Amino acid sequence: MDELQEQIAQLQWATHIPLLSALLLGLLGALSPCQLTTNATAIAFVSRHVTQGRVMTAATAYLAGKVVVYSALGVVLAAIGWQTAIEATPVVIWVRKLFGPSLILTGLVLIGLLRFRFLVGQRLGDWLQGRAPREGVKGAFFLGMAFSVIFCPTLFLLFFTVLVPLSVVSRGGLLFPSVFALGTTLPVIAFAVVASLTAVRLADSLRNARFFGALIQKAAGLTFIAFGVREVIYYWNV
Repeated sequence: MDELQEQIAQLQWATHIPLLSALLLGLLGALSPCQLTTNATAIAFVSRHVTQGRVMTAATAYLAGKVVVYSALGVVLAAIGWQTAIEATPVVIWVRKLFGPSLILTGLVLIGLLRFRFLVGQRLGDWLQGRAPREGVKGAFFLGMAFSVIFCPTLFLLFFTVLVPLSVVSRGGLLFPSVFALGTTLPVIAFAVVASLTAVRLADSLRNARFFGALIQKAAGLTFIAFGVREVIYYWNV
């Protein structure tokens, strides 16, 4: 039993990653096609507040909506993982073992060798959008919540198969979902900062983001596959 607990402790330390990694995962999600579309919509929404000088306020409210949803999901799923680990400690080891295959799967999707076409939470997102005010801080907050409950394949894999397992077995994992939310919102925040300083509309600035986003996704996908293979070799004793 002591040996098992020592092994679990080693796994937890081995999977300790800085919050910057969670931020980068969120930014990678922001570059996925479906998130580029939602971020463009959010930028168009936020740009309405340029003339009132409230663009940063609207962008912050949008971020807050995302943080609420991602944090709630992350905390619930991490708590379930921790409770399961307490009741059956080998579960932590299996989470670590399955982490490698999940990285490989996510990497294959990122580089385009595997394609899934599904949207999770579309109806709930539409329902929230339908009840959100058309402008103002409250509208931005609801828009952030609405877009957060809609998961395309890339975002689904990054959040549920990479970030959540890391939250379960890593120190400080409770903060990962909130930082992930910040990463997915960085394009909107960047627009808000520039717009608040220059008072110009930059909604068209995402036109070329698909091209650069595709390059970054492919590079990240190859990295995920490499790390996934390493994880499989190490933890499955291949």
